[in-house]
Amino acid sequence: MMKKEKGQLNRVLVYIAITILCFLFVFPIYWMVITTFKLRTETIIFPQIYFPQNPNLDSYRHVFTTTQFPLYFKNTVIAGVFGTLIGLLFGVPAAYGASRFNFKGKNDIMFLILSTRFLPPITAVLPLYILYRNYRLIDSILGLCLIYAAISIPLTSWVLKTYFDEIPKELEESYMLDGHSRLKTFIKIVMPLSAPGIVSVSLLSIVGAWGEFLFALVLTSTQSAKTIPVGVAELSGDIGILWQEICVFGVFALVPVVIFMIAIQRHLIRGLTMGALK
Repeated sequence: MMKKEKGQLNRVLVYIAITILCFLFVFPIYWMVITTFKLRTETIIFPQIYFPQNPNLDSYRHVFTTTQFPLYFKNTVIAGVFGTLIGLLFGVPAAYGASRFNFKGKNDIMFLILSTRFLPPITAVLPLYILYRNYRLIDSILGLCLIYAAISIPLTSWVLKTYFDEIPKELEESYMLDGHSRLKTFIKIVMPLSAPGIVSVSLLSIVGAWGEFLFALVLTSTQSAKTIPVGVAELSGDIGILWQEICVFGVFALVPVVIFMIAIQRHLIRGLTMGALK
């Protein structure tokens, strides 16, 4: 009887802990959403109100009529998606080569790739700015794509290497015995089996680029290449902080990521767990 009661108590404590964690994660999102419907006076009064007394869409109207949000959104999508694709283009072959072949200096090369993530991004801003200025990549979407690709390559290489290690080599060898090339084997056998892992690292790369602020701030100067995080930073100035508009930016930045995660949830969970197994 005592063990049964203790088990029930532990279960209740677990449910309480999960409820508290869910609240901590969900409440900021709820607060962001309801702030978009508040009047400006309702965002600065104290004590705060937890539901707008006069819900309105003024902040949404203001964002789409007086800011460049649609352009910022387009720039963010292009930079994030193409940066991730370029990262996959280089990271997937690097991960496969490190997983399937033994060559001199392999561990050193993989460590060198990983070591690029050790340095704080601020240390690379000035050299990159000078390099971009010389090659006329300042204030361009292409420049951001290259930066985001460089950031994603170490993550892609190391995560997918672990994932490729879990795929039996015998599957490839049996397919190659039928006369197929290594490239065709990789496309027909390895790529379908590694799809969950590729989806997982793609999501991580896109989310990382989606919220990146430092490089987007330093390497862009006009509206044509600025992204959502930089646009949010511009919503504060002499007239104060435009909390409702900032929250509108946040809502529209959050929705695509949530939809994407829900759509690939099955592949995401499988990719993150399989790559961690040894």
